[in-house]
Amino acid sequence: NDGAGRVMAVLTDGLWQWSFLPSSLASHHSVYHDFWQRTIRWLATGGQFLPGQSISMAPSRLAVEPGESVQITVTTRYVESEQFQPSLVLVGPDGQREQLTLMRVSERPTRLLATARMQMPGVHQFELSAVLRSRGDSPAPGSVPESAEPMRQTARVAVYESSEEKRDPSAKPQLLGALCEPTGGECLSLQQRDQLLAHLQALWQVRETDRKWNYVFDQPMVLALIGGFFGLEWFLRRRSVML
Repeated sequence: NDGAGRVMAVLTDGLWQWSFLPSSLASHHSVYHDFWQRTIRWLATGGQFLPGQSISMAPSRLAVEPGESVQITVTTRYVESEQFQPSLVLVGPDGQREQLTLMRVSERPTRLLATARMQMPGVHQFELSAVLRSRGDSPAPGSVPESAEPMRQTARVAVYESSEEKRDPSAKPQLLGALCEPTGGECLSLQQRDQLLAHLQALWQVRETDRKWNYVFDQPMVLALIGGFFGLEWFLRRRSVML
């Protein structure tokens, strides 16, 4: 269906077998025709509507992380779009209610969009309420016709931290100890905080200690070996008339 965001794929590998349906299954021959009739009706009228309902609400995502946004799509049919003025409320996990603004899509007047930024972890609920009037209803100002159809729908979106460290920020002594041992470190508990100060003091003293450089080349034996190596090279070159 153009613009509805729905795609349907029908594989034709087995459709030809309906022509060879045995006589014992003749009572099921109408299934093939019913399938195509209902498929075309679904594509034409919209599969997002439940039976007997003229309004639908669908969030773009059912699970998000804190700080991400969710887009709510509200769609209606068989009503005058100008008279369609629904109310959308976001109820947070703490019970706080926030009124959301629905914006009408210009290319599809029967579709409205709202965006909500999710912050608090937990389950958030979207509550949609609207009064649908059938085509031809012309109520007087301030009155509601008897044919008005009140509609209410809800949708839930979960907000959770995907990072395991954010979901469980408690310390893990065993894991910290395993990371410290290969590098020569030490994992201290809160009761050992005095030892931490002692370790920092010792580290500061080591950094302040004067370094003593011990040069390897400043040794008589090393100098003699270097001189002997260059002397042997000169002798071999001289002997082979390379100099």
